[in-house]
Amino acid sequence: MSFSASKTSSATPSVVTPPSSGLVAFENLRLQDDPFDAVPWPGNTYNIIEESTGQLLAAEGHGNFPVNLRLKDPKGGFAPNISWLCVEANGYFGLFNQRSNVYLSTYAQHNGLPSTFGPDQYFVPRRHPKGGYQLLSPVGNTLKQFAVVPPDATSVATFVRRQHAGTIWRFVRVSTGDN
Repeated sequence: MSFSASKTSSATPSVVTPPSSGLVAFENLRLQDDPFDAVPWPGNTYNIIEESTGQLLAAEGHGNFPVNLRLKDPKGGFAPNISWLCVEANGYFGLFNQRSNVYLSTYAQHNGLPSTFGPDQYFVPRRHPKGGYQLLSPVGNTLKQFAVVPPDATSVATFVRRQHAGTIWRFVRVSTGDN
């Protein structure tokens, strides 16, 4: 293959402006979040939905028992333990359940959710092309996905942090009177 100097151009590129009759006005166009797929942001409160099941992420525990994560059927009625306040520290986001006084954590399976906010509670939401978000959690020099392994007939959902998890979470902003 050879390069021919005769096929090159030294002309300066120009900007082409269409005639005003070719312009289209969008007077009533409003860009906003889909109410069923809000952008997580500190200071706002959300219900978090696991996309494949449509179930809500909930903090559940009573009395002296540890507070753990559960997926809850949205048809089960109002439950104050399904709302999560988005918080921020050290450039990472976290999710705080004000009702249960705990943070969403990647290490909650056996000891319950913690009431302190540290590296195991840090998340980075990453937008998914199909909508919703992956929740990434730092592990050393890597970000791993916070995900749910759906239950079988004899178990409850298990929450994990792994490289190729595939769980998509949708954030639905809720009004708490504070935001």
